[in-house]
Amino acid sequence: MMLAASLKTRDYDAVRDREVAMHGHEERRLFYVGATRARDHLVVSLHHKAGGKSNAAALADVPELGPLWAELELPAGGPAAPIAAAPVNGLTRATPDDRRAWSDERARLLDAAARPKIFAATTIAQGLAEASRPGSAPGGEPADTDDAPPSRKGRGGTSIGRAVHAVLQTIDLAEPDDLDDIARAQAAVEGVPGEGEQVAKLARTAMRSDAVRAALASGRYWRELHVGAPLEGVTVEGFIDLLYAEGDDLVVVDYKTDSISGSAAAAEAAARYRPQAATYALALEATLPQRVARCVFVFTRSPAAIEVSISGPDLTNAKAEVQATLRHGEAQARAAEALEVDAAL
Repeated sequence: MMLAASLKTRDYDAVRDREVAMHGHEERRLFYVGATRARDHLVVSLHHKAGGKSNAAALADVPELGPLWAELELPAGGPAAPIAAAPVNGLTRATPDDRRAWSDERARLLDAAARPKIFAATTIAQGLAEASRPGSAPGGEPADTDDAPPSRKGRGGTSIGRAVHAVLQTIDLAEPDDLDDIARAQAAVEGVPGEGEQVAKLARTAMRSDAVRAALASGRYWRELHVGAPLEGVTVEGFIDLLYAEGDDLVVVDYKTDSISGSAAAAEAAARYRPQAATYALALEATLPQRVARCVFVFTRSPAAIEVSISGPDLTNAKAEVQATLRHGEAQARAAEALEVDAAL
């Protein structure tokens, strides 16, 4: 028995060596039995851990199987040695070039399998935005990551931002009589109980925006709407804060609680969020017969909401950029980096 390197019974080393030797003999016996039972074909796995031996290499080290290698007309080194290509029962042994081609294809498939297959709209925006690091926002605050319902939002969004979105998801947008109570409750849920007044203020700013008023006037609007669709070999998804019908078209509304002020700063932030809007539009148009006429970002930190609309050729170009990026795998790589950075925080 050994409890530590310096604490073991007197005969531990001798017993250990004997057990190791017995284990080796048992492995050889099993290899011999398995190999000599083959009648027409002997299939041996080449899989092994890094630094370890495959079953084929272990078989080659068993002296008792020497006669078997001789019968198969293999070199004395066993299957680990190079074997010239020659037909055997109609089959051809793999050449070194075949092995390299197989290895290259295996590496390609493993690389493709390791890439994420599902991306949130905000993750794509983070991966493509020209920011100092994924997840940054103007003013040094975390980006407004709102592609999940309030109960599932991650560390990308601020606590106040999550509370504001939760209020706007549940409040009666037309008659918000209980807004202050709901704001205090959501602030407490998010761990910022002293920010209930601020949450209510930001929610009111959003509700007074032209975009929200237009949604109410349309009579057909949906809040916290999950959307997902396959695009260019991957699945994109997101939660749209507010979606409403405008005639035969759709309008996407996205609330932003970034710490910015002024139209110029809002326009700069909207440029960063542009791929997010395009992804929403692509996912909606892939699943619904209507087209998305425009996407409106509603920034709530100013006394009056600042609204930036992405529409027309700008939206069309943004959608084409997202599709091309997904198609070429750039978003996968950059989004994976964004996820790794977020996971490390």
